[in-house]
Amino acid sequence: MVGSLRVTGRLWLMFLPLTLLLTVACGTARGAERRGPDRLDETSTAKIRAYTTEDGFSTPWVDHLPASRRVPTPLAFNGHVTGAPDHLSSPDEIHAYFRELAAKSDRVQVWSIGKSHGGREMLIAAIADRSLLARLDEIKAANHELADPRQTDEARAHELARSTPPMYWLTAGLHSPETGPPEMVMELAYRLAVSDQPHIEEIRNNVVTLITPVLETDGRARMVDWYRRYLTGVTDLEDSPPRMAPYWGDYTAHDNNRDGLQLSQPLTRNYVGAFHDLLPVLSLDLHESVPLLYVSTGTGPYNEAIDPITVTEWQWIASYEVSQATKLGLRGVWTWGFYTGWYPGYLLWVTNNHNAVGRFYETFGNSNPGTFDRDLRQSSFADRRINSRQWYRAWPPEKDLRWSLRNNVNYMQTAVLASLQLAARNGETLLFNFWQKGANAVHKGSTEAPYGFVIPAKQRDKGALHQLLWLLNEHRIELHRANAATTWGDVEVATGDYVVRMDQPYRNFAKTLLLAQPFPKTAQYTPYDDVAWSLDYMLGIEVRPVKDDAVLAASLTPMDSVPALAGEVDGKGKAWIIDHVAQTGLAGLRFALEDTVDVRALTEPWQGHPAGSLVIEGASADAIQSLAERFRVDVKALTATPSGTLLEVDPPRVAVFHTWRYTQDSGWLRHTFESQGIPFTLINKDHLRAGKLSDRFDVIVVPSQGGMRLRDIVGGIDPKWGPMPYTRTDEFPSHGVIDSSDDITGGMGFEGLGNLQRFIEDGGTVVTLGSGGRLVADGGLARPVSSSDAAQSPGSHLTTKVLRPEHPLAWGYPEVTHVFRGNHPLFDVREFDRGMVVMQYGTKTWAQADVEADKAADIDPEPAQDEPPSAGDEPSKDAEKAAKKDKPAPLTLSGIVKKPKAIERKPAILDVPVGKGRVIVLSWNPAHRYQNHHDLGFLTNALLFHNDRVTVPTRDEMRARETPPPGGGTATAE
Repeated sequence: MVGSLRVTGRLWLMFLPLTLLLTVACGTARGAERRGPDRLDETSTAKIRAYTTEDGFSTPWVDHLPASRRVPTPLAFNGHVTGAPDHLSSPDEIHAYFRELAAKSDRVQVWSIGKSHGGREMLIAAIADRSLLARLDEIKAANHELADPRQTDEARAHELARSTPPMYWLTAGLHSPETGPPEMVMELAYRLAVSDQPHIEEIRNNVVTLITPVLETDGRARMVDWYRRYLTGVTDLEDSPPRMAPYWGDYTAHDNNRDGLQLSQPLTRNYVGAFHDLLPVLSLDLHESVPLLYVSTGTGPYNEAIDPITVTEWQWIASYEVSQATKLGLRGVWTWGFYTGWYPGYLLWVTNNHNAVGRFYETFGNSNPGTFDRDLRQSSFADRRINSRQWYRAWPPEKDLRWSLRNNVNYMQTAVLASLQLAARNGETLLFNFWQKGANAVHKGSTEAPYGFVIPAKQRDKGALHQLLWLLNEHRIELHRANAATTWGDVEVATGDYVVRMDQPYRNFAKTLLLAQPFPKTAQYTPYDDVAWSLDYMLGIEVRPVKDDAVLAASLTPMDSVPALAGEVDGKGKAWIIDHVAQTGLAGLRFALEDTVDVRALTEPWQGHPAGSLVIEGASADAIQSLAERFRVDVKALTATPSGTLLEVDPPRVAVFHTWRYTQDSGWLRHTFESQGIPFTLINKDHLRAGKLSDRFDVIVVPSQGGMRLRDIVGGIDPKWGPMPYTRTDEFPSHGVIDSSDDITGGMGFEGLGNLQRFIEDGGTVVTLGSGGRLVADGGLARPVSSSDAAQSPGSHLTTKVLRPEHPLAWGYPEVTHVFRGNHPLFDVREFDRGMVVMQYGTKTWAQADVEADKAADIDPEPAQDEPPSAGDEPSKDAEKAAKKDKPAPLTLSGIVKKPKAIERKPAILDVPVGKGRVIVLSWNPAHRYQNHHDLGFLTNALLFHNDRVTVPTRDEMRARETPPPGGGTATAE
């Protein structure tokens, strides 16, 4: 059944772009759609026109507002029209207006979809003719039928598509400094509810418009308070205090739109849960950044897991919106050249990943609701100036303009109405496409390898396995368990192993989550975001693709829930041992043990237990049982006393440092530590300036600092704007909640840098992550370390090699492993200081590097005949042979590295002695967006073994380590 449907669907798809463009391109002439029975609200209309800086920045659809005898306008309820200068509405005010609309209009319903981390409610408003709102449960049920082609045949799909209006979900306010969208949707909702003009009636009678007016409610509250506190009255954006509050959400800032895969935040889980409840066929996320209105398609490469129908829908809908906005008189509306369309972890991509259509706008905004002169000469995208005429931008904006919040509202609202109009006229097509994409997925899963994936139940880390199963379940990927041991092709299966069959509607999403992503080397433009996200690499879990279709007929039990996978205690006794295999829960368990408990670590393998394994004495059996279950760590009772040297594992007093200029990666680190049960104190420049750090802390962790340089980290916010308190007050209650300061301007300065140096020299440990390493390298705190700009490795999984396996930082990992690295700086030391390198990128040896260097310099690795050899002619003949025998493993496991030779053999981990203390540089971010849990053990090792310094090998000792044994060998990735 599905196969035949797939053929007819593809024949129909061939004619999709032409037929649908003809269908929707028959809009009326400019101005005609304004005519109707509406009575104007004269006051609102006059203000709307006054706040629009040029006639060309508005359209006949939005340059006025209809009046209503019953439903209050935004002006009547809020005291100002939407887009009025110098006004921003708080989330409470916005939600109150939407609830008022629902109370006064039978065309509006409002309900909650959950609460934010800060306890603020998130809403959905449904707007449509009351006859459609009465059918909401029926419409939801129809969407669920269409979502599963295994239960709904083609005839039934056509029937449902004809009789069901599409749901179109608009979301605003995800990025808090993008202040316009939450304002715009209030007026849009009012217009859709009360206007009786033909084009509005067409939408209302044929589409259920869903609006979430503020996605990031916590961040909106902070941003509104920030504007009222510091930005009111600003007249020049080029000479302004910081235009955004230091915190948006409690953990994430801009990355709240990068949580769509890991689902770590309440905001994301609320949104995803609502999507799966409603299954709207279209979503549109309203953003604000580039001139004047960007409608998403993307330069490509597009994510290969997305059904081609979705890609054609992106193009079709964008073409219609750009065409309509241009026809209505708006210049500077364009598509294509802003992002790629590759990364599936944006919030709105829950739709694309589940056979619906997800898109976004970027409207030009000031962030500040004032009116400003703007110069667009420096704006370039896809290597072309925004003012240039291109095939995708037929009518570019002027170089200079005066821009207001109302202009922003006009552009975005016009485009949204055009998009809703398309949905109103093509609901049947959109809904049948939704079904067809699911049918295509089921067919491919039945006819193309891989036919499934096996996730062995026995893994190194129960916590990581639980995270994988939880994520798949939350993403609605169907899971089964094997009822018996068997073999499918070359994949051995044990009873109880987890199985993902690919003959399911979300097959494409399952595939992209569980296979590596080879980013195309021929891509013309720099990737917009991470290019790899493979969950097996991210979590360090073994996943086996199945190329035998026998998995589809195998005896399997469907899983309705995710098992607890609690840790177990084997045996009874008064002492226990936990094998160190870099489990995510190991550090949390250690911190949770009482101070009276003795915890030591093996310094070398003993009776099958690896180095780093924790030996615990003095804890009760009940406590061990409880902690094993909580942290999903297996514990074994000891029957003999371990031999050899044992290290005391003292839980350190940990500080996490953040700057007021960049709080995002420190937020992800805070979330990671809190989720793993690792206690810490959040500190800022005030604490560094105050000094006496050793009295309070043993370890200070410096998170990745984005693109900031040393001057930014040390200098902070320009003091000319100070003092700028970030404190909680009755007037500004959203501030000072996560951290506070009486003045956030100025950085740590040389005073703070000096205090940090004294902390290290007195015996403290500083651990830097990613670009946070600039502080110690460029700031001179770790003198042997230098920094350089990164080779291009945008969010990819790279092979690494442990050079010092005896080092506690490497315990729990095999010699050859991997990490997830973004475009962070590279850090290096002289070859003389090579002993400070604990782990490197790639598996290339010094001999191979020397041979390559000689070839690049045209040096003959052997001296000419009758010419005596010299020390400068290294490497030797033996070294060259060794280099050939020990062939390096592939550097890139998933993603791309543009310049692999620039990163191979560079340090991934450095341990640098400084005075009585040490600096540990992790040159990637092991706490990236709460995704790469596999890498977290390197950081937690730095905490657990913070005071266990190891003698630094000499250069010659390091070279001896890299020389392969007789017979050679080939290094392979984990």
